[in-house]
Amino acid sequence: MTETLLSYLTTRNPNVYLFAKPQLSYTFNSDWDPVDSVREWTDFNYDTLHLRFRNELNRHVSPFDTARNCEAGGFNNIFDERGLSDLICMSIMGPVSAVLPSAFITSGGRVTHHVGCIPDWGAGKDEARDQFGKAKALVIGDTKFNWSSINAFNAVQNTRNGFYEDSTLIDTVRPIEQVQYYGAVYGCRYVYIISDQELVVMQLHLAPDPVRTSPRPQRTRLPPSHQRVTSSSTISRKLTDMSIDESCFKASIGLVEYKKIPWSATSGLTIKLALYCLVRLAAEDGNDLKTDYPRLTSQVEPSVTQLLPSTALPSVQPRGSIQTSSTVASTPQTSNETAAQYYNTTVVWNKARTGYIYKDNNSQWVFDDPTSNWKEIGGQIFKFQGAPPYARSSMPH
Repeated sequence: MTETLLSYLTTRNPNVYLFAKPQLSYTFNSDWDPVDSVREWTDFNYDTLHLRFRNELNRHVSPFDTARNCEAGGFNNIFDERGLSDLICMSIMGPVSAVLPSAFITSGGRVTHHVGCIPDWGAGKDEARDQFGKAKALVIGDTKFNWSSINAFNAVQNTRNGFYEDSTLIDTVRPIEQVQYYGAVYGCRYVYIISDQELVVMQLHLAPDPVRTSPRPQRTRLPPSHQRVTSSSTISRKLTDMSIDESCFKASIGLVEYKKIPWSATSGLTIKLALYCLVRLAAEDGNDLKTDYPRLTSQVEPSVTQLLPSTALPSVQPRGSIQTSSTVASTPQTSNETAAQYYNTTVVWNKARTGYIYKDNNSQWVFDDPTSNWKEIGGQIFKFQGAPPYARSSMPH
């Protein structure tokens, strides 16, 4: 028995039951830089990612649904961050890592190279390991128990250049500072935080002056009683208070783009699908930190071009000359259709399967075009609107 990779990556996550008081503060290290600026990563969405990886997502894999087993074993009864990490490992990281081609996403120890900078999760490739058997980090992540990003991003967006330091919400921003630091030290463009409520994937942009060559002024440490509440996260152990050697140049991050995916999502962009695509993007497009990046929509073009029926110029054959199906003979003809010229394109479904995504004759992407705009003729679909040439495509799967 098999299922499509898309179905596999959109299976539900276990129901989570928390048996602990909300955490009031999170791990803090004075070496972490404030978060300068944030904005939503609108480009990271289901339609764009499905268009990019549609061939791979249509392949069949063996089922790996651990939700019921995790629930039956009580792994979804969470009392601390260790318990949450165990659940995430079994129900999310394991299934995703099992289907990644030539890559993995597991414990951060497999990509750790810096003392004092030890992420909970890491993605990499086994084909390029160092003498200690460790891979270069492609994507880095951290687990946070009882954390929600809403207040954190609000705190940053409502202030500028770290002035949220005086905000009562400052502790909620610490997890973002932490993964931003990981990305800066390891030179990773993609980082994420996963909690019992959501996955927050982030794309880091270098500041205009991306690398500092001398230590920045140290933040003022809070009084010991308020500096930190110990988390069971790996970084919260003794190594947390060790500074990275400043001789290792550390990038300066100027912008954090983010996308939030709820734990409960079972369609569209789910947590497992988001992590799968994030690792694929890092492995295929590179994960080096830059001040700016091409839009993901521009990166899907090569894969879609390979799917086009022909790379020739748009056909000038009139619509009336196609008589290869009884469907054509029974379809009413209009003078506009008879005089039509066609260009070949490839349509794919949007997330809700209510419309099509395709590239028009001017090489511009069209999203959510209603199916009612298209006619099926002879096993293909045609769009007879506007001036010719008109769009022609195979039926989407």
